[in-house]
Amino acid sequence: MKSDKYQELVLKHLEGLASGQQTLEKRVDDIANGQKALEKRIEDVVEGQQAMEKRIDARMDSFDKRMDSFENRMDSFDKRMDSFDKRMDSFEEGQKALNKKVDALAVRVENELVDKIRVLFDAHSMYLDYFASIKESQARIEKDTGFIKSVWVEMDGRLNRQEREIRLLWAERGKGPVDRVKE
Repeated sequence: MKSDKYQELVLKHLEGLASGQQTLEKRVDDIANGQKALEKRIEDVVEGQQAMEKRIDARMDSFDKRMDSFENRMDSFDKRMDSFDKRMDSFEEGQKALNKKVDALAVRVENELVDKIRVLFDAHSMYLDYFASIKESQARIEKDTGFIKSVWVEMDGRLNRQEREIRLLWAERGKGPVDRVKE
């Protein structure tokens, strides 16, 4: 009888070991499945980061194109200003020549050409007003350029702050962007 009890005891012990082994095998399978899920999440995070990098690159390319267009406009404006400077130089030379002629014809001008000289001086005044308005326009354009640059810097700062806030919110929740998408 003792051997029967002993055999039963050994059999129960072996059944307990088999049951424990099945439990361990189930836990190992669960760990392997968890590891696969974690690897999938990591892949999703990497893919999300790559997609975000592509969007940022596209936005930067768009910004670069806009800046190139702006630079082309500024180059065109510079060419116009160069042309304007040449006109001013030409105008100044013409003015000097006119002054010489005026000195030579001073007596005659007093009698016959007073009205014509007034017209010339009025035209000169109009040109000066015209050049002053061009310079004011140039100043406004330069001011607008500075404003655009400051808006861009502010938007870049906002974007950085928002990204930091999003990361902090994710950290507080203990979840990443992948967890949010799956919910």
